[in-house]
Amino acid sequence: MNAIYELDSKWKKLLTSDNFLCGLTVNEFVTELSKDQAAKQNISTTQESLEISSRHLDAKPFIRTFESVLKELKKLQKETISKNDQLTHQVSTMEVQHAKSILKSRDDMKGIVHKYDQLDRKLSSVTQVVSPLGNKLEKSIKKRNAYIKSVELISYYASYLENGECQELNNLLTSTDTKKCAQGALILKSLLILTRRLDTKSVPKTLEVTQKIEQIASEFEESILHGFNEAYRENDFARLHQLAWILDVFNNGINIIKNFTDKHAFFEESSGFTAKESALFTDNNFKARLMDPDSHVLKYDDKVVNYINSVFEVIKDESEVVAKVFGNKASNVMCLFIQKVFQEKFQPLVQFILNSSLSLSPLAYLRSLHTYFSIINTCVKQQSENLMAVNMEGYDKVSACLEKCFKNMFNDVLFDRSKYFEVEKRNLEVVLIQKASEFNVLFNAEIRQRALSNKLNEVSDFMTSPELKILTSRSSSRFSQLNLFIKNKFEKRPEHDNTLRTSTSLKKKNNNYFTLSYIDLMLKCSVESLARVTDLVPTIASEFSYELVEISLVGLIDSYIESALEVAYSQLISHEVYREINIDLSFLKYISTATEMISIVSAYIKSIVLPLLQSSPAMKQKVVTLSNAYFRKCELLMNLLIVETAGMLNQKFTQVLGKQKRKDFLSKSQDFLDQDTETTTELVTVLSNIYSQSSLYLKNGNLHSFLAKTGDNLFYQLLNHYKKFQVSSTGGVIVTKDIIAYQTVVEEWGIDDLNEKFATLRELSNLFTVQPELLTSLTKEGRLANVDRSIIDEYISKREDYNQDSFINKFKASLRN
Repeated sequence: MNAIYELDSKWKKLLTSDNFLCGLTVNEFVTELSKDQAAKQNISTTQESLEISSRHLDAKPFIRTFESVLKELKKLQKETISKNDQLTHQVSTMEVQHAKSILKSRDDMKGIVHKYDQLDRKLSSVTQVVSPLGNKLEKSIKKRNAYIKSVELISYYASYLENGECQELNNLLTSTDTKKCAQGALILKSLLILTRRLDTKSVPKTLEVTQKIEQIASEFEESILHGFNEAYRENDFARLHQLAWILDVFNNGINIIKNFTDKHAFFEESSGFTAKESALFTDNNFKARLMDPDSHVLKYDDKVVNYINSVFEVIKDESEVVAKVFGNKASNVMCLFIQKVFQEKFQPLVQFILNSSLSLSPLAYLRSLHTYFSIINTCVKQQSENLMAVNMEGYDKVSACLEKCFKNMFNDVLFDRSKYFEVEKRNLEVVLIQKASEFNVLFNAEIRQRALSNKLNEVSDFMTSPELKILTSRSSSRFSQLNLFIKNKFEKRPEHDNTLRTSTSLKKKNNNYFTLSYIDLMLKCSVESLARVTDLVPTIASEFSYELVEISLVGLIDSYIESALEVAYSQLISHEVYREINIDLSFLKYISTATEMISIVSAYIKSIVLPLLQSSPAMKQKVVTLSNAYFRKCELLMNLLIVETAGMLNQKFTQVLGKQKRKDFLSKSQDFLDQDTETTTELVTVLSNIYSQSSLYLKNGNLHSFLAKTGDNLFYQLLNHYKKFQVSSTGGVIVTKDIIAYQTVVEEWGIDDLNEKFATLRELSNLFTVQPELLTSLTKEGRLANVDRSIIDEYISKREDYNQDSFINKFKASLRN
């Protein structure tokens, strides 16, 4: 400081308008200033030091310092107010000047606009005068040029008329200078038009001139075409382009384009490959695979594919040449070339292969059609990309031509139902029928009667079900084809062949013709047909796909799965229940296998067919309706088969229970308590046999349904069975013991509802053994509380002591209590 209480320069700098407080807040400024003052008094500024030595602080320097600060602030305030007044005055002055400037500019702008309007009017007047003059001048120039050309043309014509030749024109036509030659071509073109207008029979000389000029024109064009062919053989693209341009001037290049396509070496030279060299004629293994319905890999002949690729390679090479030579006419040239390639190279090849493969089999024909359609289609797409890379003018036109030629080559086949889709349908029908026929021929006698289907038709709800009406118009007509196929097979067999009958019987025992592998093979054939339709005719694939699905469902379900269920039913009704001790239930395996097959077919519909019909909701719904109808019918047939099987076993239960002796439950001896009755022993054996076979041949829901139905039948048989016998107290124990034996067998089945019913039956048996006075309380407890009273009364009435006075008195006493 200069004076003792003056502020340091560092603090004064913070109290100027240019750098006021330097970003510090007022509190921070005061704090820093206080710390600085305290430091000068050599006093610690820590909090503890301030508290301890606060009595040593001298307040006077602080007061004087802050007074100096206040003084500086007032000084700064005066300066700020003064500057503010000055700036306000300056702003007012500038606003006035700006307003004056705007007024002056407005007047200037009005003057400029006025002058522009005057100039525009004058310019319009000039234009109205000059424009007609310009048009007249342009017309005059055109007339002058036309006059000059006409005079020049007439002079050429006069030269021919007088001298029979025109050396000047000949020099132009034979010049090595492309521009002069083109000029001569243009003159010759005009001369042809002129001479044809002037020739008349009244002046014979004009006819001679016309012939002469036409001859010169023909020779000129031939020489250009000859030079073009030589240049093409020598790959002289510059010369080719010049000659093409000259002929384009002469006659729009019509003949040179035709010459390029008609006399192209590719169509005159031998390719070194003929269709008869294909594997269809030389490779027996290839033919066998082509006709094998179980081989689904795309089959093609390497020689044919290599030939197709070589042809497209020529198209690619020629597209580069044409783009360089023909300029803006390149697209027209390429279209003509491509059309001729398809007409002379591809069409005969494809037609020959299709006809040859059709002579082998419909499947070979369809596979050949699909294979070469796919291969050529791929090449066409690649060729379109190549054309884009060439940067040919009119690329879109050439690409469209390529696509059109490809489609035209196959459309005659694909969109004629008799040539493609009817063949596809017949082939799928035949393949599926052949697959199903091995099983159907083996069990022809059992299937032909259609006993199970006829049985189902007797069920009222089946006949009236709306969802199944869709099947009534299909099954009979479709199944007739299978019957015809089987009939033809049988007609080829010897009528009395014991060896054949023995072989058939052995095959039936070791039947391997109804397996998941067969349904898998059949589905693969169906998928192959669907894939062909989707690739070959995508625009109408949904309609065709529905028809193929319909054929597939007939082949898979009508002709195969339902046939197996007919065999199962035939074996069921062939059993002589009253003679057989152990009934063979092996026919139930058809139900289990059929259920798995239905599941596989359902997965095929959901995962393959329906996604293909995503764009056609109507066809998709038709497929869903049709497939659900087939599945529902199969479900009804299997349920009916289970019910009929349970019914047959119920007859067996009736037969076995009919052997029960009346004295079995009247015994008073304790000797028989350790033994089951003969009837129980036999029936338990039957039940064990039923369970062991059914658990082997049935699965999941089918097993549960079958056991539940069988157990229900047994329960009601036993419920009524014990109403027929008088039962002593000892006999009641035997009854209970028999029921426990049945209950033990049934509990192994694992069906809760049956366990509950047989537990109730066991409690009913207690009615034979309990003391009379406890009967009333027994019937009101446990499961018996829910049993119909009439049943309980019938059981009680079969007690041996029912009519004894002691029983009556005790029972009546229990009722009063």
